[in-house]
Order: sequence, then structure tokens, then C-alpha cells
Amino acid sequence: MLDSSAGLGMLRMLAEDPSIKVPILYHPCFNGTMVASEKSGLSFTLLAKLIRMAGADAMILFSYIGKIPSVTKDTDMQVLAQTSGPLQGKKATACVLAAGIHPGLVPTLLEDFGPDIIIGAGGAIHGHPDGSRGGAKAMRQAINAAVERIPLEEHAAKHRELKMALEKWGAPKTVEESKRLYTLRR
Repeated sequence: MLDSSAGLGMLRMLAEDPSIKVPILYHPCFNGTMVASEKSGLSFTLLAKLIRMAGADAMILFSYIGKIPSVTKDTDMQVLAQTSGPLQGKKATACVLAAGIHPGLVPTLLEDFGPDIIIGAGGAIHGHPDGSRGGAKAMRQAINAAVERIPLEEHAAKHRELKMALEKWGAPKTVEESKRLYTLRR
């Protein structure tokens, strides 16, 4: 993982180095070095295109249904188009949906982004009441339920780890509810 403070030049240098044989994940953490915002004049959609052009294999995409209040579904879809559509022969850059992702959000994420996504749910996995193993199981159970189109609450009745995750984080049905629940947990 390469932090945005390293810059796009470093990303490009690593991506072009044939001795680097692992995928490169770019994390646009906005630590002041590279801020994409209306104030800076650099949109996240443009930043995603630049990250792709510099050669990242994957990049963090702050999900609109997660904990970052300013992220919108429209922006996420624009970023997805910039990282996966045709672009001068450049390979696609996978988006890792992150920032407040937990098992209760999985059905919405799969519905909106499709099945070919990467879910970055570190906090939900390691913050599970049963620890990391329970968190990983809960996430897998949520994915299985969403793929099989089984309501999470119904699936949770038979899967203890998922039930515990839903009790902790909920299963919001709307973006507004998700952001409200996150604010209440802070």
C-alpha cells in the first residue's frame, strides 16, 4: 500500500519497476499532501483517473454509504467509470470500497457496485465482538446472504457472527440511515 503522501510520481515509478511483483494499492488519505476537493480544484474523479494513469492496481474508494459524509453515490459511480472504462490502453484499477464498511452494508454495496468489488472492512472485521475471526465470518456470511438474495436478518438467525455484527452496526436501508447510525456510534 502506498500512501498519497508519496505522490503520483512515486506510484508511477513503482508501477513501472519490473522487480515489483506485488499489486500496488494506492490510499488517497488526504493528509494534506494531495487533497481532492472542490476547494483544491481537484475532484476525486480526476484524482482516480490520475491514480489509474500512474499505474495503481487498486485504490481505496471511500464508499458513499460509509462514514465519510461528503461522499456521494454519484461521485463513487464516476470514480468507478474512470477506473474501469477504456483509457488509452491503460489497465483498470480496482476500487477497494472502504471507510466505515460493515456486514450490514454488503447487500447495498453489491446492488450498487455489482459483484466484482473489493470490500475493505478492516474495522468491521477487527472490531467484531468475537474478534477478527468472528468479524471475518460475519463478513463472509453477509456476502453469501447478499449473493443468494437472502435478507440479512433472516440469514443472521442461523449465523451467530452475522447476528452479532448486525446488533453492533445495524443493517441500514438508506444512505441517510447509515450515516445517522455511524454518527450515533462515534
